[in-house]
Amino acid sequence: KFQKIFRNSPDMMIIFKANNFEIVEVNQRFVDLLGFGREELISRCLFDLDSIWGSVDKQEIMDELRGQTTMNNKELELVTKAGEKIITLISTDIINIEGDTCYLSVIKNITNEKKLEAKIALFEQLHLIGEMAAGIGHEVRNPMTTVKGFLQLFLEKPEFVNYRDRLNLMIDELDRA
Repeated sequence: KFQKIFRNSPDMMIIFKANNFEIVEVNQRFVDLLGFGREELISRCLFDLDSIWGSVDKQEIMDELRGQTTMNNKELELVTKAGEKIITLISTDIINIEGDTCYLSVIKNITNEKKLEAKIALFEQLHLIGEMAAGIGHEVRNPMTTVKGFLQLFLEKPEFVNYRDRLNLMIDELDRA
């Protein structure tokens, strides 16, 4: 049952030895997503595969695994064989296989979710900017309407007849603004 679950999991799965991090087994999803052949992975030290780790501090991960028996939902950026960066959540637990203490890691690709989160955050920022712009526009329009009203009143007064061109220019500029 375990083998069937392991092989057919929609998430990447890897089993590696606890003492030296030698890869014992990977599932097909791991192979498909990262682009490595099983023969390139099996019997190699997980942390010797520099190309998949990108900017991840491998020593920190090794120390974390040695210091505890489980790792839950640790976010890591991995790199496929083709050079594409993927964001993953890794959960690891200790299992026993034929007397060997091993780690079983389940790795979920959350790249699309992270991209969606970034887009949502951008839309929220744009929405906030729009609300601020509408508020500022409203606050600017109110005093401009008052000034325009007084200018129109001045146009009707005979003592401002000499200033009619200037008053009309100010009204036009307020309308344009």
